[in-house]
Amino acid sequence: MFKISKVIKWLTSLIIAIYLSIFQYIIASAEQNLIGNMGTYPEAVNQYIQTNEGISNTNKSDLLNKYKKLKSYYGETGDIDSQDNEEQSEEKKNKNFYVKQLRKSDLEKEYESRIQGLQVSVKQFGYEFFQGKPVVNTNAPVSKDYTVGVGDKLVIYIKDTSISPNLPGVLKLTVNRNGEIYIPDIGTFYVVGARLGEIEDLLTSAIGSSVSVSLAGLRGFTVYVSGEVYRPGAVKVSNLNTVLDALMLAGGVKKTGSLRNIVLTRTTGEKIELDLYKLLVFGKPINIRLRDGDVILVRPIGKTVAIIGKVKRPAIYEIKGGERIKDVINLAGGLLPSSYKYKVILQRYVNHKYLKIETGNLDNENFIGKKVKSGDVIEIKSIINAPLNSIEIKGYTPYPGLYELKPGMYLSDILKPDMFFKDSNMNFALIERISRTGEPVEYITFSPNKIINHEKDILLYSGDIITLYKSGDVQSIDFDKVKDAVILKGEVKYPGVYAYEKDLTLSKLITYENIRMNTNLDYAEIERRNPYTLEVQKIIIFSPRDILTGKKDIKLHKLDVIKLFPRYVYAPIKVSGFIEKPYIVSYRDGLKLSDALYKAKFKEKIENLVVEIYRTFTKKKKGSIETAESVKVSAKENTYSKFFKKVYLYDLLIKNDETKNIKLNPGDRLVIKRINKNEIVKKVYIGGYVAKPGVYDISKYPTLYDVLKAAGGFRKDAYPKGLIFLRERIARIQSEKLKLAVNLMKQELLKEESGMIRADISSTEQKGLEASYKARMKFLDTLKETQITGRLSGIKLSYNLEKLKNSPFNIKLEDGDKIYIPFIPNDIYIFGEVFNPSTLVYMKGLTVEDYIKLAGGLTKYADKDNIFVIKADGTTISSQSSKSLIKWDTTHKRFVWGGYYNDILSYKLEPGDAIIVPTEIKVPTMWRPLLKDVLQILYQSILSAYMIKRL
Repeated sequence: MFKISKVIKWLTSLIIAIYLSIFQYIIASAEQNLIGNMGTYPEAVNQYIQTNEGISNTNKSDLLNKYKKLKSYYGETGDIDSQDNEEQSEEKKNKNFYVKQLRKSDLEKEYESRIQGLQVSVKQFGYEFFQGKPVVNTNAPVSKDYTVGVGDKLVIYIKDTSISPNLPGVLKLTVNRNGEIYIPDIGTFYVVGARLGEIEDLLTSAIGSSVSVSLAGLRGFTVYVSGEVYRPGAVKVSNLNTVLDALMLAGGVKKTGSLRNIVLTRTTGEKIELDLYKLLVFGKPINIRLRDGDVILVRPIGKTVAIIGKVKRPAIYEIKGGERIKDVINLAGGLLPSSYKYKVILQRYVNHKYLKIETGNLDNENFIGKKVKSGDVIEIKSIINAPLNSIEIKGYTPYPGLYELKPGMYLSDILKPDMFFKDSNMNFALIERISRTGEPVEYITFSPNKIINHEKDILLYSGDIITLYKSGDVQSIDFDKVKDAVILKGEVKYPGVYAYEKDLTLSKLITYENIRMNTNLDYAEIERRNPYTLEVQKIIIFSPRDILTGKKDIKLHKLDVIKLFPRYVYAPIKVSGFIEKPYIVSYRDGLKLSDALYKAKFKEKIENLVVEIYRTFTKKKKGSIETAESVKVSAKENTYSKFFKKVYLYDLLIKNDETKNIKLNPGDRLVIKRINKNEIVKKVYIGGYVAKPGVYDISKYPTLYDVLKAAGGFRKDAYPKGLIFLRERIARIQSEKLKLAVNLMKQELLKEESGMIRADISSTEQKGLEASYKARMKFLDTLKETQITGRLSGIKLSYNLEKLKNSPFNIKLEDGDKIYIPFIPNDIYIFGEVFNPSTLVYMKGLTVEDYIKLAGGLTKYADKDNIFVIKADGTTISSQSSKSLIKWDTTHKRFVWGGYYNDILSYKLEPGDAIIVPTEIKVPTMWRPLLKDVLQILYQSILSAYMIKRL
């Protein structure tokens, strides 16, 4: 008996799980029907195409395209476009494979890591050659030198058949496994290994008549490709295919494979070594035809060198050993006309310990005759393009270009104030002094301010390149080359690079003019770096206050980095305006508006105040900054402050509306202001079919009658009886009610789970109960996410507004109320366990039962005893909602007195009513009223949202 009760309990749980899944489907179906009753358009299109054979191919194609778009939108699957998908998949597969072939190899990355400063990339030479698509051709014509093999099909033409009358003029023979062909009345001939011309001579002699031999088709055979290829293994080829074809069929050579050490091994044991550079570099053909059973091995890549700069084909080349610098230049196609012969740089690893740099020129035979080693990088520099009597100005300047160099010209002769922008770096600029005879480049730093103010000057030389910079620009300066500089970073007005001088001290950079309001005056740092490795050797801590007051000073070194920090970790929030005393709030992550206003003492009632938020944004490109009065632009900084948002304090602090409690950003400014007279704080919204929809002030129109009157009353096509009245307070109550119901039902489920764990049941029963438990828990979690509208139901209105004035339905309005007057409906909604949940045309006098029949009738899961109706005014009618003095007992076929009116099916509907047919479910007694309330709240919210959307 105990086991039977457990089985019954398990079955009950399983039924409940099924119910909950169906219930979720009902909700989804109801929402889909309400949103638009879209129907199954893709299926309709497909059916239309299938049943209308006469439609044109163009129209059919258009319909199919629409069908495909709909399928991708709804996420449907089907086989209409499966063939297209397969083709696209194959195309995508090939594309991904070629992308994989072109991907940077580890070797390329290693070389590029050494030439990053040159802003060039370098690739391994020759590997893109294998991106072609080879074909195995079995029908191409062949010469008389073609060697016959097993499986070849021969066509023999006998010119004079009179000699052998029994032989036809044309014979088609296949070489058998023994390498033979048989000619009736003549004999058997062994032909494997013989050329076509030899076979012609043999048969002419045997038959006694001149014959011609050709191939009906080439035989296919297998060769094997191994080693560093993308698809190693067997490949099918013919006698016309070469080694290159086999490599392509194997996907090509990987970048880890050698192009210069490929071995072809014949079945006879013969080995042939191949160097593809003969083809790729020197254009020599590699026409080694394949034979049955050939094995091709691609060995790993050998030694490599890279050549970059002014050569015709910069790349990474594989070397065999013994090559010299000039040989590598030849591999790269030779020099460009702009190659600078006095400046060739060789990077070389020495004993796997360190990297060595050598410099030479192309006129030096000893240098270009030097043997290269694996890992070498050869850089050919560009010739200096500037004329001998010129200098160049470039970088951040309105007038870049070449300028004439006159004898004895100084920097001050050409750098005038008009050569700079307003935000140019006036503390740092650079001269690159390039020797035309191969000497190292000299980098000279200077302060443009000192040049313009005649505090310093520099004599110019032919070919000098003067680079000017934008204020704050640090990234574009190569400190591996430029050493005479220091960097000022952090909370200062003029951060960036400063020219270094021997007598430069900290007090010349840390001045009252350069610090900001938020600068930390008690703590700062100097990072002292090694000028060769750029590594930080030590950190010097100092007080900016001591520097400003003259108590202390520090001599700076080359490439020192001075860091000044903010007093606040983030820019603080400033609060001002209509408060007794402005103040600053330290910013923290997640700081909200209400947090920043916690200590504000307002000069007026909160209902009369608004807070305006101004936010700091990064400055955009020139000409894109707004010029409105609400925008304050800083000329010295790359940011601007702009009006961001306005929030009524009544909504934020009295109504506690979390949507108004926005998250603040560092540096936000909050300005408290009085509300304008024409602004409405406590408001009610009225929309739909009234004369003047809009927002109204509750203080002027406190009741429903007042606001409807102010809105001009109802339009002719309005339906006052279907009034939708939404109230935030009711939404909160309904949400709490829903939350309580879910929590109570979860407690019941947890008790059930506890009993399930202790129960002595089989593993199959245990899994079934667990699945039921999870399904119900998931259903309850779904209920939590239901959007509640907070509809106030049962308000009776008529077209005559004056009747509302003194009626109990002339309710007092609350802030945030939303009122919608719908148009006269002409439909009935039916949801739940009917075969066709839908929207039906209203017909006077029809009952619930009539409309259920129109919807296809009840399904077997329908809960017939708990069908209910949601009226247009939001009220609910059910079998238990009204009483009757007398009713008909269908079981005993007689009238009975008293009791509830159970026959909801005979209820006559009115326009806009909705019929809800729940799913029958066996649930604990305490769940029934909770589920009923949840269903009513859920469907009222869905129905209200749908009606409002239609207005």
